[in-house]
Amino acid sequence: MDESRVAGKNRGGEASSVEASGSRSRPVHPGEWLILLAAAAALLVRCVRDRARPLWCDEAYTAFAVSDPSFAHMLEGLRDEISAMPPLSFVLGWGIARVIGVSELALRLPSALFIWVGIVFLWLSLRRSLNRWLATWCAVCLPLASATVLFNTTEARCYAFYFAAYVAAVGLYLRCAEEGAMARREPWLVTLAHGCLVAVHYVGGLLSALLVAVALTAGFLWPAHQHRYRRYALQGMLGWLAVIPSLPFYLAQRRLGGEFNWIPKPGLANLSAELASGIGSFPVFVMALLVWALVAEGRGAFDTGGRRTPARMRAIALLAVASQLFYVAAWIESRLASNIFLDRYLFPLSLVWMLAIAFVADSLVAHLWQPEPSPESERRKGIAFLEDGLWGRRLVLATAAVLTMFVAMKTLRPRPPAAFEVEALQAIRELPGIPVVTNSVLLHSELGWYRRSAGGVVMLRDSHFHRLPIGVRIGEALGRHYLPGTMKSVAECLEAFDSFLYVNDRPERTEVEDFLRAQPGWRSKTLGPHTKLWERRPEGAAE
Repeated sequence: MDESRVAGKNRGGEASSVEASGSRSRPVHPGEWLILLAAAAALLVRCVRDRARPLWCDEAYTAFAVSDPSFAHMLEGLRDEISAMPPLSFVLGWGIARVIGVSELALRLPSALFIWVGIVFLWLSLRRSLNRWLATWCAVCLPLASATVLFNTTEARCYAFYFAAYVAAVGLYLRCAEEGAMARREPWLVTLAHGCLVAVHYVGGLLSALLVAVALTAGFLWPAHQHRYRRYALQGMLGWLAVIPSLPFYLAQRRLGGEFNWIPKPGLANLSAELASGIGSFPVFVMALLVWALVAEGRGAFDTGGRRTPARMRAIALLAVASQLFYVAAWIESRLASNIFLDRYLFPLSLVWMLAIAFVADSLVAHLWQPEPSPESERRKGIAFLEDGLWGRRLVLATAAVLTMFVAMKTLRPRPPAAFEVEALQAIRELPGIPVVTNSVLLHSELGWYRRSAGGVVMLRDSHFHRLPIGVRIGEALGRHYLPGTMKSVAECLEAFDSFLYVNDRPERTEVEDFLRAQPGWRSKTLGPHTKLWERRPEGAAE
């Protein structure tokens, strides 16, 4: 180990970079908790500002399930292919809904909480090896810079829980690369983390298997930690027992047509996009690392002096390679059989890039906070005004401040709703009880959720909501949600009602409206670019 690196102290009196073996007992500075609580406050503000956005299709599936007053009835309803997931997230959501209700804010708050829990898990993992302030900053800013992570902070689905479980499982995997005895509870935390992964999403089981395979490979490559890695793999496999309660749901969903059959088959462009998604989520951070590398080069940051790569960096590198191979394997599986190649199924894999950015940043920044440049770095021809490190430190701090503002602005900005969603929901509020027809895949459950208490009828792609009660089984209400039926629903409305709303999420498609215009005795009133009110013309009225 480089002695100067261990001896170097920053102005706060803390080692610039510490080896994992000496980091376990470091007390938590109140400033670290202050930063984490600021992140929690930002996520809460985002949820509050986002409450005006209506629940979209997938979130409405969650709302139908967790609003069921009967727990047993909800579990029975999950056996269809609408919410094709293991039941754990719905069980938790059902319990939470009994306490805080099923408003937009109440349904989304648990996701913000789980993302914050994932941030805390990442912080706990990073601070064992890195400068505490850099570890805290990276744990907060890197996840919230990811577009997919940020999307799921206010998404009333299971993916935030999925992310937190994967962060915990990876953090415990990195513990295997440390020296010293593991705490007695840690093997059982491994089992719990992997149990949550397999019980929250079907692809989570594959990610658990990936981590187990990586741990076994690491034990083979690095015999010094072989016992730790093997213990991790065995405890992870023990967590797979959590899949047993999910098997009846999985088999029932498969009998109804498979849970992933709606996802388009991926092409080569999808593969390349996903392979780059981790790094692509953090372009500004990568640019900052390049600037810091240029600064640190003048102070000998890349003069390794024959040091071996730290064990944790080796573990991260192995996981990075395995993650990329997983993307390729998922792409091949999706081309040949069930399609699982979807960003929200695979986004936890971007965690490895967050870890890599944090460790590289620590390596670069540590050299700028050394009290004395090494003789080797003094002989280097670096940038003159950065030679003493003062301007380099200022540049690093200024860059970090700019990046923090960038992440804060992204986090506090609410997700805008789709225009046709707002338009349709405004129309049904102004015209309560009027039947609605839509050709939108995204609106078919959303309109049902917002109309169920109004007693109206929503006719959606061969599906009907007739005074839909709370707790109705979603599969019974929606039917098979990709049967073509818009035209059939329109024809039924023409026979049964004197007026109805038609919502078209794709105005360039005019087949339904052309059909309606050809019907004698009907006229339309435009309520917006996507919504029209169709009414039966009174007898004797002019065409």
